[in-house]
Amino acid sequence: MTQNIILVIEDQKAMASLLQEKISQQTTLPVITAHSLKEAKEVIDSDVKVLVCVTDLNLPDTEEGASVPLLLKKNITTVVLTADYTEETRKKMFKQHVADYVIKDGMAAINYAVRTVISLVENSDINIWLLALDNNKTTRRLLGLLNIQRYHISVFEDSQSVLKTLPSKMPDLLILTGVASENEKKIVDMISSIRENYTQNQLPLMLCDDSHDMAQVIKLMKYGVNDFYNSGFTAEELTVRVNLNISQAINYKKLERISQVDALTDLYNRRYFFEKSESVIKECGAHCFAVMLDIDFFKVVNDTYGHAKGDEAIIFVANVIQDTFDSFVVARLGGEEFCVLGGYEELSKIQALCETVRQFIESESKNKIGIPITISIGLSTNNNLLTLDDLVSEADKALYASKESGRNKVSLQPVVNG
Repeated sequence: MTQNIILVIEDQKAMASLLQEKISQQTTLPVITAHSLKEAKEVIDSDVKVLVCVTDLNLPDTEEGASVPLLLKKNITTVVLTADYTEETRKKMFKQHVADYVIKDGMAAINYAVRTVISLVENSDINIWLLALDNNKTTRRLLGLLNIQRYHISVFEDSQSVLKTLPSKMPDLLILTGVASENEKKIVDMISSIRENYTQNQLPLMLCDDSHDMAQVIKLMKYGVNDFYNSGFTAEELTVRVNLNISQAINYKKLERISQVDALTDLYNRRYFFEKSESVIKECGAHCFAVMLDIDFFKVVNDTYGHAKGDEAIIFVANVIQDTFDSFVVARLGGEEFCVLGGYEELSKIQALCETVRQFIESESKNKIGIPITISIGLSTNNNLLTLDDLVSEADKALYASKESGRNKVSLQPVVNG
């Protein structure tokens, strides 16, 4: 199997080693160095796939800039290092479709080059949707520049296709181009529909427009477009604007996730569980279930083996619950207590999942975490159209019944005596 790598072509060995070290600190991909064009060719022609290459323009065994055509011929995304900056060099590099260029004038430049390389590697996981309402020169250029940056691009030809696809998929960025050729009402309706479901932080919209009708541009930005740039954009301007919008969206999603999940287990936290579960109750109606789960004698675990082992036990149980109930809402409500919520067609299948969790923890905990633990479980259903609080409360009563009857059991609420 061909191995993916990052290639550094730099004749100064100290600089090559520095770049190799700094890039390696931020990626698990192998970083290979070459100190001449000959060495670079040997790497490229070997059994590897060079995802991104950062290359010096001046190498000892060839004329200035000779590495760039070689790399681009091999479809290798290229970042250029140069000690001497001129406007002529800049234009030449972007005409040759390099991803970026860096002037070697200090550590800040080296750090920028490293960040650029890492971004280019990661861009293949970034999804950009391009709503191209015409196929003019600007649209084709835009698509070409995005491909150079290694983004994953999906092209749409009309606004309805975007709206139909959005419920099942969501891009990291949506770019609109050729808007002037489309009925303005359709575009406004599309933007309004998107903003009803996604904030500007969740799904940024960028507008590339050929027209000089700034009134229309401002109107669209008021309705939810994040950013605008004219069709006369440079490659660098596009890169900066795209990166900025995507970075803001990604950072927002990271912060949003931090507020939603439990730091120890990576399950939903209590607050977000109740927030998210309301929509599940509405969707499932009478066919909704709740499961409450609690580690038996957890205080004894902490007192006997220490809190570190207690945390290990919580993580183990959380992973078992998540893996078993992977299509439902799973949360850690606090301490050693967990909850699952979802809809069901056959209650017996949910009971079977509960029993799977119980049995696995009983039989595998000693092997997995070094100590034997068990778990008690309570299950309730929404047959009487209970509220979320009631449904969880009923599951909690069933959990209590499991505890009272000896622990390490699954109970269904209401509990039928006799």
